[in-house]
Amino acid sequence: MDDGAAPDRIEALEREHSEQVARANAAVAAAQDRSYWLDRWNVDLNAVMRRRGASEARAALRAVRAIYRLLPDGWRALRKAARKAPDKLASTRQTVAQDRERALRAALESAGLQARDGDLWVRDADGLDELRGRLPAGARVVLEAEGVPPAALLARCTPDWRVALYLEGNPDVYVLEPR
Repeated sequence: MDDGAAPDRIEALEREHSEQVARANAAVAAAQDRSYWLDRWNVDLNAVMRRRGASEARAALRAVRAIYRLLPDGWRALRKAARKAPDKLASTRQTVAQDRERALRAALESAGLQARDGDLWVRDADGLDELRGRLPAGARVVLEAEGVPPAALLARCTPDWRVALYLEGNPDVYVLEPR
């Protein structure tokens, strides 16, 4: 055996022993800190835990603690979703508008009316007043009007126009053609 190795080994063992003692002292101090208030208030934790409902109370406390720990993740996810909401809303509106236009075109075709490039699409009956006298010859107007009965629409149109198609819905759709 090497004579220089023995003192080094002894020092290493002493260091390890002092670290173990320090850890044990820290554990005892932590236990004393936890039990201080129980001793001060004369609470016997073993007696409390033997009572009926103690394990349920512990389970409830664990559940509350788990929820409390999850809250930051939930808030983070909620903020992330809130940041994405405007883009999601715009995308949804665009998809709904495209689907609605496809359905409307299909309804026009099923009624025997082919969509034309010159068709004017108006979203409000007030837009008809602006179009009066400015429509090109042979043009059709596809009007989406909510709450406008056919009689009221015909009263607003000139005698040169007729309702070629009426689709009841929300909003109602009228196709106006020249006579």
